[in-house]
Amino acid sequence: MAEDILTRMELRGGSGLLQQEDFEAVKSLEQSIRHDWRVKPIFRTETECRISVLNQVHFPDPHSKYWQAVREQQVHFEQLVYLDFDYQELKLDIEELEEKLTNGELGSIDCRRIGIKLRRKLYDLAVCEKVGEERVREVTQWARIKAELVKKHPKEVFVDNAGAEVYQLKSYTKTFILEMFNSGPGTNIGAADAQNIIGKARTAIARCKEVGIWKDIRQEMQLSRQQLMALGEIV
Repeated sequence: MAEDILTRMELRGGSGLLQQEDFEAVKSLEQSIRHDWRVKPIFRTETECRISVLNQVHFPDPHSKYWQAVREQQVHFEQLVYLDFDYQELKLDIEELEEKLTNGELGSIDCRRIGIKLRRKLYDLAVCEKVGEERVREVTQWARIKAELVKKHPKEVFVDNAGAEVYQLKSYTKTFILEMFNSGPGTNIGAADAQNIIGKARTAIARCKEVGIWKDIRQEMQLSRQQLMALGEIV
C-alpha cells in the first residue's frame, strides 16, 4: 500500500498543487522517495535507545535501565493497540466512501469531493501501516534490551517489584550525584538550577542514610574523598 504513495498524492503538473516543472522535479525523485518511505525510522533507533535514552547520568545502573526499558516498551505497545483501532476505523471509512462513489446517486462535484476524501483516507492508512511497523520495531528492541540486561546481570532482580523502592532510591541518588558533579563552573547552569541539583543530591543521600544503603552507594560509585567533601560528607 505504501508503494502507491505518490499516486495517491496526485500531484498532477499544471492541474494539481504543483506547476508542471515542480511536478517533474518531484517525479524524477520517485525512486528515492519510495526508498526513503520504506526505510525511514519514525521512532528512535536502537543506538538512540541505548545512548540517548539509557544514558549513564539519568539511568546509572542496571535496575534503572531495566525499568525505563519496561516503561518504553509499554508505551509503544499501548500506542500500537490504539493505532490498530484507528486502522480499523480508517478501513471502514474507506469502505463507506467507496460505496458512496459506486451507488450512482451523487453529482459530479460530490463525487470529486468524496474522491479527495478517499485518497486522503488511503494515505492515512498507508501512514498507519508504516507507524505500525515502527511501533513493533520499538517494542521488540526494548524487549531485546531488557533480555540483555537480565543476561548481563543474573544476580539482579528485575522480574518483579521486589525491593523496588530501595532500587529506585539508589538509582535516583546516583543520578542526582552525577548531575551535581556535571553542573559545576563552565556548564551554563544557573545558580537556581545548581542549588536545585545540589538539594536533590543531598536530600537523596540523607534518605539513603535513613534506610541504610548510603555505604553501598559510596562503594558502587567509588566516590573519592574530594567528591564526598563536595557532597557535604565529613571524611
